[in-house]
Amino acid sequence: DRRTLTSLLLEPCGTIEEVLRTVLVDFGVIARHEAKTPATQEKLTAALTSFRASLAPLQASAVVVIDEAQSLPADVLAELPTLAAAGPLQVVLVGQPRLGRLLKRTELRALSQQLSVRCHIHPLPPDEILGYVMHRLAVAGTSPRVDFDDVAVTRIHELTGGVPGLVNMLCDRSLTRGCEASASVI
Repeated sequence: DRRTLTSLLLEPCGTIEEVLRTVLVDFGVIARHEAKTPATQEKLTAALTSFRASLAPLQASAVVVIDEAQSLPADVLAELPTLAAAGPLQVVLVGQPRLGRLLKRTELRALSQQLSVRCHIHPLPPDEILGYVMHRLAVAGTSPRVDFDDVAVTRIHELTGGVPGLVNMLCDRSLTRGCEASASVI
């Protein structure tokens, strides 16, 4: 809703300072050009703390979503609990199964203990592939002008094992080839 601010990190950051800069830019605390200016972790953390404090009187909250979190260095992951240490800020980690194994490391125990919800997306069964693909097409545009035939759907499941990320990749490539061939059915 309008009282929830979001920051989305799609590319892995190599340092906690990079994470903080991206989050502060996304929340409008600093300008994009200011993010290029060197700043200490303490200064960036202080800016985030001030931002969090400004949310309370507005009854607002903030969410930081980190995609491909398994690609972050362990020392950066270990610093993430400081992001949500105080105030109305939630951190959501999205990653591949390797993230779960990574979180079992001793140096990441504090982070692992702070995770309140863990969700796993399991592979889709063959009979759910078409519905999933059509939903993704509908989200991407108002009315899909392409369809996947039964043979393609079966092959998609065979090649991906129903793993949603792989289904997305394979369908993207199939749609690109279909577009090049002016096909309305894949």
